Amino acid sequence: SHGLIQNRISGLEIDVAIFTNFTRDHLDYHKTMDEYKKAKFLLFEKFLNESEKEKKCSVINVDDSAGRELTKIAKGTVITYGIKSDADIKATDIEMLKNKTIFNVEISGKKIKIETKLIGRHNIYNILAAIGCAYSQNLDLEKVADGIKKFETVPGRFETVNAGQPFSVIIDYAHTPDALGNLIHAAKTIPLKQGKKIITVFGCGGDRDRSKRPLMGEIAGRMSDYTIITSDNPRSEKPELIALDVEVGLQRVKCKNYEIVLDRTAAVKKAVELCSPDDILLIAGKGHENYQIIENEKIPYNDKEVVIKILTEKYSRKNGKN
Repeated sequence: SHGLIQNRISGLEIDVAIFTNFTRDHLDYHKTMDEYKKAKFLLFEKFLNESEKEKKCSVINVDDSAGRELTKIAKGTVITYGIKSDADIKATDIEMLKNKTIFNVEISGKKIKIETKLIGRHNIYNILAAIGCAYSQNLDLEKVADGIKKFETVPGRFETVNAGQPFSVIIDYAHTPDALGNLIHAAKTIPLKQGKKIITVFGCGGDRDRSKRPLMGEIAGRMSDYTIITSDNPRSEKPELIALDVEVGLQRVKCKNYEIVLDRTAAVKKAVELCSPDDILLIAGKGHENYQIIENEKIPYNDKEVVIKILTEKYSRKNGKN
């Protein structure tokens, strides 16, 4: 959205523009949700219209209210997709399993079976968007389905970590209210044994939209069994003050199952200690990133490396290994 409002893609000849969803983000720059939406819509109203490509398409998620609004003004051929709404491309017969997702895609009177290692409803939407793009370019959709089946997960996006521990560890880049909710919801689709917990570790970035911090606290407090608030690129702000902003959200929903551990490595270690067999540990916010920004300094840090080291040390000792 920054690049759109700053005309940084001016001159690009666009074939396909895809609208996935509209949720709270970047308000430190755009100031209001309305301005943020206007910036996103520029891709479909202005830049796609200026493209000199002969065939231009807008692929739009109409389960999103902003997407439905966009269909009325988007340029080019409009192709819609969704799960709940009537759409040109629709996912049906959805089956979410522990290690894969299976569903049918209804398109042009046909049904195409999709099987993917990606987990969560948000990934179904992403796959529908990709199919919409492929369809707009007249690609063989059976070959597309085969490619989706072979596709591995993206580093830092619902990435599972296995170092011999008896519980699940998932690392994800989720750093907005919507993304954090999607992450925890996706984790809840994994069958849990009775009494088992979802433990979430996350923080909020400094010098960015403060208003999302309590919202993320509310989501973690409502959806997780236990939450650890920690640091995530505090930049020039004091980490303890950022954590207090997040804590407001947990208090709003009367959540008592949380604590604040500002040192991110210590927070991950504490979360590992809290996990029982078959629990799910979610480490959110940094994903693939390999740094922490504290004041003006980039300090090497990576969630995956940190948690693997903690797990290896703990479970190699338990197994009697040196």
